[in-house]
Amino acid sequence: MDGKELEIAPQKQYYNSPYGALPTPTREGYTFAGWSLLPIGYTQVEYIESSGTQVIDTGVQGNNSNLGFEVKYSWVTLPSSNSYAAIFGSYKNESSVTTRLLQFGPNTTYYNINSKAYGSPSMSVTRTVDTIYSEKITSTPGGMTYKSNNLTSSSSSTIGTDINNTIYLFSHGSVDAARSSIKLYEFIIYDNEKVAHNYIPCINNTTGKAGLYDLVSGTFLENSGTGDFAYGSETNTYISDSSLITNNHTITAIWEAN
Repeated sequence: MDGKELEIAPQKQYYNSPYGALPTPTREGYTFAGWSLLPIGYTQVEYIESSGTQVIDTGVQGNNSNLGFEVKYSWVTLPSSNSYAAIFGSYKNESSVTTRLLQFGPNTTYYNINSKAYGSPSMSVTRTVDTIYSEKITSTPGGMTYKSNNLTSSSSSTIGTDINNTIYLFSHGSVDAARSSIKLYEFIIYDNEKVAHNYIPCINNTTGKAGLYDLVSGTFLENSGTGDFAYGSETNTYISDSSLITNNHTITAIWEAN
């Protein structure tokens, strides 16, 4: 390669199949570190952190009963007494209806997920600060299934498919709606069990602002609340020959100066 474009013959690949053998480019004065999912101009970080004033509008409509979610996060500040905090959600205040929601109650003593009737279902849970939690919500013919570590819960509630609200992160709405103070490590949206959006915490090198880069749509999502996201240390998720292809994207060579 030596600092120029590396031309690779097109290959037919299939969803959820491995990349296979990837080339190893060379560049004078640099060592090739690996292939990154992020394009040039963005630096991957371990997480982005909200203080309770930041929010991201994904632009994804929540009224799709085929959607599923994976989120990896840790609490910075737990919800206080008589307050609520949403990891993500889509909510319509005037009718007290939610299309998609992962919300925790006071001191995270219980959660609400994915119900058309607000507040149901719920179950007692325990959450602590600085513990990383991996939550997964999947669609089933009869409702929803919620999995968190070794905890599993099912809901027969229907989805509010009549509500055209988008899904928010760090909140369930655009205006001070149950905003949470968390570190977000990963967020994936599935549609019919296939990856529809895959959000990577990163920094826009041009603006210096932290946000999420969607590997599927190739868009960078910024904070639409107030203040800026804090963020973790720089990192890179390198692609290996055995990595699985989950969407269309361009891979970028990462170099380390000798």
